Formats: sequence, C-alpha cells, structure tokens
Amino acid sequence: MSTTKNQYLSLAIEQNRRDSSLSPQNRLLRRSFASVAARERLEKESGSQSSFILNVSKDEQEIFCTIQSNSFRTAIKENRSLTLEDINQDQVSVIEGSLGSSIESLLCVPVPGVQECSIALIVCLANKEGFGEEDEKLVRDAFRCAFPILLRAAAYEEERRLREECQVTDPSLIMIRETGV
Repeated sequence: MSTTKNQYLSLAIEQNRRDSSLSPQNRLLRRSFASVAARERLEKESGSQSSFILNVSKDEQEIFCTIQSNSFRTAIKENRSLTLEDINQDQVSVIEGSLGSSIESLLCVPVPGVQECSIALIVCLANKEGFGEEDEKLVRDAFRCAFPILLRAAAYEEERRLREECQVTDPSLIMIRETGV
C-alpha cells in the first residue's frame, strides 16, 4: 500500500491521453478503471487477480450496466461493501461472463463522488484470498484521489463527442449545453 495519491492522479491523466483514439463509450469505461496502470497497481497492491467498475448515475441512482440487483442498490443506499456471498448467482454469472473468468471471491466497494453525499462508483476486486478492511481502504483512497480528475476528463470527452457528433464549429453553442441556458 505504498502508492501515493499523486501516483494515482498521474496515472488517471496519463490514461486520458492514451484513450483519445477509443470510442466515447470505451473512453469513459477505460477512464472509469482509472487507467490500466492504476488498475494493475490496485490489483497488485490488493493481491486480487482482476478489477472492474460499475458507474452509478446521478439522476436515477442506477448502475450503468447490465448488472442491476438489489444487493448493488443496497450497497449504494447504505454505502457498504459487498462480498461474493451478498450477490445472487445470476449476477455473479453476468460478472463472470463480462470478465471472461470465474469468480472465487469478490469485494465491491462503493466510492463517493466529489461532494461525498452520494455514491458515484462501485469498484470491484475479484479473486483474492481473504479480502479485508485494508482492501476497502485501498480502493476508497485510490478513487477518492482519482475521481475528480476522471469526472473532469469524462466531461471533456462528452463535450468533444458532442462537438464531433453535431459538427459544431461555434463554441458558444456548446456553452448552451453546459450552462443549460
């Protein structure tokens, strides 16, 4: 657990540069992982074999993926971590299909957003013997640092996607969307 906050921030910025050739959805997904290097570091420091993230919408408090169950909603509402035993077998099968490997153990940690009044992400670590409080702390610390940068990068990418989609050359039209005016 020797990784510093600055290392996670640097890795998030580095991934933002590397993801510019991906589609908007893939860029956001990759950035949600706080870069491949940060994800690998998180896996290495926690001793887990893999990791993934579930994004939570602001408006609906729903998870943006096919994995939707009462256990994940409970984790969001109660801000508590989940283990493999907390998730029904159907959802485990969906996760295993997405990861392309079987899951022997799982720890899903809710991570608050910038204002810390609501959950923004659920970061999941898979396949480690004996997940503990230190793993939860590692995830929360890593994403507390990286989340504001990821949020700004996602907003920038969304604006860029809108420009490309609409082929807008007048930046004032984009400002209308940002300000809602």
